[in-house]
Amino acid sequence: MRRLPAAALVALALGAPAALPAAASAQGLGLPDGAFDVTAPSDHFRGGLLGAKLRGPNALQSFAFDEAGRSLFVLQTVEGGAKKDGDLWLNRLDLGGRLRDSMRLDGFGHGVSMGVSRDGSAISIWVESASRPNGSGVGFGTRVARVVYTPGRTVTPRSPTVRDVTPPGLGSRSPRPVIDPVTGDLVVRYAAGSGVYGFMAVPRADALAGRWDRRRVLGTTPSAGERNRPGGARATSQGYTVAGTRAYLYYGDSYDHVPKPGNAYIRAVTLDPRTRNRGRIGTTASLADLPFREPEGISVQVGSGGPRLVFGFASDPVTRPDRTERFANFSFKARFVPDPVPAPPAPAPAPAPAPAVTPGPSGLVVHPRRATRRAVVVRRRLALAVGGADGVARVRVSARIGGRRVTLYRAARRVTTAPRTLVLRLSRTSARRVAGVRGRLTLTLTVALDGQVRRVTARVPRRA
Repeated sequence: MRRLPAAALVALALGAPAALPAAASAQGLGLPDGAFDVTAPSDHFRGGLLGAKLRGPNALQSFAFDEAGRSLFVLQTVEGGAKKDGDLWLNRLDLGGRLRDSMRLDGFGHGVSMGVSRDGSAISIWVESASRPNGSGVGFGTRVARVVYTPGRTVTPRSPTVRDVTPPGLGSRSPRPVIDPVTGDLVVRYAAGSGVYGFMAVPRADALAGRWDRRRVLGTTPSAGERNRPGGARATSQGYTVAGTRAYLYYGDSYDHVPKPGNAYIRAVTLDPRTRNRGRIGTTASLADLPFREPEGISVQVGSGGPRLVFGFASDPVTRPDRTERFANFSFKARFVPDPVPAPPAPAPAPAPAPAVTPGPSGLVVHPRRATRRAVVVRRRLALAVGGADGVARVRVSARIGGRRVTLYRAARRVTTAPRTLVLRLSRTSARRVAGVRGRLTLTLTVALDGQVRRVTARVPRRA
């Protein structure tokens, strides 16, 4: 690969608009929106992608395809004590499984997920960064970075060819990036709450330029794996990927913890910002005859005979107890069903007057929590979940009491893109007004931010 001059690398790292053609950042890889059937039979790559040797001896963690360069990029932790520091090897393999070259990412994390894109003449690697050790002494990233791939070099999160692209509000929420092959957008999975994964998308060029007004929440799903390990323990999360409106979450454990043929499976989730979906599960016994097998990483391959939903396994052919060397293996599911193409719309009638409120592009989302009479009247509290945008919102609660609309609560409250629960504290006067209604009372909750207005209702049960 022709190396870029140092000045060009620095310009790319700083997100210079001239280095990022609009087409490169706004388009995907030609994959239509659709679904991989995770219940279909699995197959595996033969030849060099069966037992591929990487730069270091540790297991692969994640991988992604460079379709234009007919290459496969693989992340693995650096051997020895560097695992605590979050040091990673970034390997580039050709599609025959031969290691072409590599570079080292020091202080980035565990490599849970990654994305690859071509931005101008540079290869961009999107990865977790700013590693911190967890309670087990293993480093995991706390932010998201774009790295310009430069073979043979060692970089840190502060290097000039590395740019922080963490969406606002996600720096403390375990952000894990991929690139969506349908839209070409940067997608970040994050901790949306206890036991919940959220997914946010933003155009790549916007992320590099630090523009966040077009970011959007795609949906949420439970994060915990199924209880399919001996003793009822939950399966370990081993990565994820996103393609259009679907997310694919990979789970499973090594033969150190489960007997053959293993417990690996993929959970396919249709993303919808209005609801939390658990999805559909498809198990796989692919490559179950390996002496050692550990699920690691999942990605989508569009070209070279694709589309395929590709998932990895680490294997260990070394039998000496004083030595370990993990090789990379890749299986896939190839049954892909594109979504139906919608019929052309009928000729529109004369345009109606524009509505008074138009939802903004950032996707403000509001969900009321269950309102009990005791919570509203006695504790004077009302809760609702708000997310999808950053800023100070105007929050109002009203109800029709005695034939007229009465405001029970009005305040400015801070909201973030990551969903969070707001607890509204009613005044004693408002609580007495609710208490005076014997029947069921419908509350109207209105949240307004930057031209976006969301109205939802909550019902207070009738008085016993």
